[in-house]
Amino acid sequence: MNNSQATAIIDEYLEALVAGDLDRVLALYADDATVEDPVGSPPLQGREALSAFYQVAVDSVSAAHTLGPVRCAGNEFTVPFAIEASLGAKVAIEIIDHFVVNEAGKITAMRAFWSKENVRPL
Repeated sequence: MNNSQATAIIDEYLEALVAGDLDRVLALYADDATVEDPVGSPPLQGREALSAFYQVAVDSVSAAHTLGPVRCAGNEFTVPFAIEASLGAKVAIEIIDHFVVNEAGKITAMRAFWSKENVRPL
């Protein structure tokens, strides 16, 4: 994996979230992928669990953009980004995601680093 491949993945990921397109988000993931969002919460695994998790995201995210370049090492990369979402109230959340990608270019694991200190009201 190189920076341009990782950038293409994160661009598609953020565009799909903002577009509210659950199928586009899920298409980025391998069938047995895991998501830990935020880090420290119980990991979710498999299409059904990811579908339920991301349905909330695509229903609430209204804007998203990267805050810096991707950082790649082997088949893994991290990227800082921010989202705006309606979660009872409109908020902005700054996040750093860590992705692991397989040989087919599908995400096999995603861990999101953020906490309440990274959430601010809009």
